[in-house]
Amino acid sequence: GPCKSCIRDEIKNIQVLSVNKFGSLEKGVDLLAEIKNPNKNWGLKHFRYTFNLLDGKNNLLKTVEGEDYILPQEKKYIFYQKVQTEIIPEKIEFEIISKNWEIFNNIKNIDLEIVNKNYQVNASNLNLVSGTLKNNSNYNIQRIDVIVVLFNEDEEIAGGGKTQVDTVLSGEDRYFEIKWPNRNEEVNFFTLEAYTNTFLDNNFIREKDILNP
Repeated sequence: GPCKSCIRDEIKNIQVLSVNKFGSLEKGVDLLAEIKNPNKNWGLKHFRYTFNLLDGKNNLLKTVEGEDYILPQEKKYIFYQKVQTEIIPEKIEFEIISKNWEIFNNIKNIDLEIVNKNYQVNASNLNLVSGTLKNNSNYNIQRIDVIVVLFNEDEEIAGGGKTQVDTVLSGEDRYFEIKWPNRNEEVNFFTLEAYTNTFLDNNFIREKDILNP
């Protein structure tokens, strides 16, 4: 086939589709970026990113750093919670600071589905989102990241939350909840997304190997 370095020249950068902030000084500021990997065969098993929080004059208030992963042609939310700042930032910048592209060979048929989705504000004035995560794959999966994003009537992002669901067996239905302080968001609809890192072999335990010896 074509040499890897030649193909590598065709790798396109991760696209940052949107960056949002919510929250308060007391409870912390939440940051949410939506990104997309336009590459068909290349993904990032691991990357580091920063959110830069700026004031109205573009002075840097704070930088926070985190790590994540993204599969070929995946669109996903990156969510960083409860950043403590002196003043509410006017502007947020998202940047990927280190990345190592890998060609995606280990195509696994991962089929994750979320059903019975529900959003409410509970008696303790917490946003409570619940659902059932269905693992329709032939693999037991060690770790699945679930993110909820709330939208208002103008289809603008109004808030969000996240959780991690561990060791979901093949064919299992797993109930989960995500709770975080309600900030009087005007919620018209919400989305729930499930992600898992298919680059990591140790994230998957083949359950039905007997079918494909």
